[in-house]
Amino acid sequence: MDSSEKDKIFITFDGPIIVGAGPSGIAVAACLQENGIPSLVLERSDCIASLWQHKTYDRLKLHLPKHFCELPLFGYPKNFPKYPSKNQFISYMVAYAKHFNIVPKFNQLVEKAEFDGENGVWRVSTQDCVYVSRWLVVATGENAEAVVPEIQGVEKFEGVVKHTSEYKSGCEFKDQRVLVVGCGNSGMEVSLDLCRYNASPFMVVRNSVSSSSFSSLIFFNGQQTQSQALSGYLLDKRSTPRVTRVHHQFQGKPGNPPARRHDGEITGKTRLAQGSNPGFPGSPIIVHQCLTLHQVGVELASLKRNASPPPLDLEIIGIFIIIIMFFSVCVKVHVLPREMFGFTTFGIAMALLKWLPLRVVDRLILFMASLTLGNTDKLGLKRPKTGPIELKNATGKTPVLDTGALSLIKSGNIKVVEQGVRELTRNGARFMDGQEIAFDSIVLATGYKSNVPFWLKGSDFFTDDGMPKTPFPNGWKGENGLYTVGFTRRGLLGTTCDALKIAKDVTDQWRNLTSNSKHEFRLKSCNGQ
Repeated sequence: MDSSEKDKIFITFDGPIIVGAGPSGIAVAACLQENGIPSLVLERSDCIASLWQHKTYDRLKLHLPKHFCELPLFGYPKNFPKYPSKNQFISYMVAYAKHFNIVPKFNQLVEKAEFDGENGVWRVSTQDCVYVSRWLVVATGENAEAVVPEIQGVEKFEGVVKHTSEYKSGCEFKDQRVLVVGCGNSGMEVSLDLCRYNASPFMVVRNSVSSSSFSSLIFFNGQQTQSQALSGYLLDKRSTPRVTRVHHQFQGKPGNPPARRHDGEITGKTRLAQGSNPGFPGSPIIVHQCLTLHQVGVELASLKRNASPPPLDLEIIGIFIIIIMFFSVCVKVHVLPREMFGFTTFGIAMALLKWLPLRVVDRLILFMASLTLGNTDKLGLKRPKTGPIELKNATGKTPVLDTGALSLIKSGNIKVVEQGVRELTRNGARFMDGQEIAFDSIVLATGYKSNVPFWLKGSDFFTDDGMPKTPFPNGWKGENGLYTVGFTRRGLLGTTCDALKIAKDVTDQWRNLTSNSKHEFRLKSCNGQ
């Protein structure tokens, strides 16, 4: 027994333990309940769907029609509109849990979950209890924690800085100049909401470079000089220098640097043979983003001093890196109309995919979007070369479904800032081109991330980013009774698909167990009664 567990109450449960009472966790519990299998849902917050209830803005609606967002076995009320509001979706979740008699144990923060190989069970430790079960379902999802970037100078800024997880309404920013960092669905909708309250939103569509956010990193022949890596640049010298933005957590295994390129995104860990490093043909140099030129100089000097034989063109590479640091990286985003010609864009895409190849569907969707929205590149919203559906499947990057923000960008009410933020000042922000603009407040529409690596121990089923290593549709099941739901990057449709699979698999095992031995339901309360 772990010393940290000595004073905790042990609870043995015959059914699966589900971590997370969001839509994913509740859906699995419902599917199990339908098959007569009990489950224990642990939730760190005080309610179901806590992200929706506590960390979403008031104007939020489902981006897709409700029939694409139903949980299994229980649909929306018929009187709900095509795109239910935040409060309507929450009421649906509450009714769903009540219908299947799902009562989670709230305020149970999972500190650690680990498989006990000796006894063949999972031990899930919270602040006051240790739960033991044969099965563990990870249902904390892709959006468990807010991503809050470290921005240089944030301590100097005298205004309000908040993540969209804290943003409720534009009423608190009335008549203000607001910098919105991020141009995804949240960034667009927050900017639109701010305009309703006569605020002036400035939306950043370039990645900001911050020396406090990133440490430098260099690979030589697959050898990693530092252990951390969150993003960086791959410098590849063929006939002309190229730069590829890298989004990955590197394992640092000699001779096996990650990376298949997919329109500027790294989507897998494969040997990178196409790159070249001057002086070391075939091996890449990967240099972390950093703001200060001094850091770049130190790393390059160290490389030149220690490499044998020394690289030939480090000075040229150094100049190239400096140029990259100055201009930062353009974030490319697909903006699509939510509806086209009276039909939902998502519905059109799903119908076309039944008959046509994915890339053909992408081309058709983009052609129809251009007829509806015009050329978004002219507004500073550059499109990726990869189509929206292919990019979503490969990287999880969701296209923006326009709900009115684009017309306000065209009219100038929402201003698009194509320069990345270099640093915050006392009264605003200084951008990569040196320009300084005054702002009253800053909203970070920088998204969310999985928190699985912080509490799931001893399992290699997840990446360092907290996503299953096996992609959809086979990422729902691990070893030793481990399951995942809510990590498909396909919204509630993916959740429904995985929830049904998990319930069937557990039910088959349950019936085998009960046919071989008397299986009694045991559950003790946290106070031991």
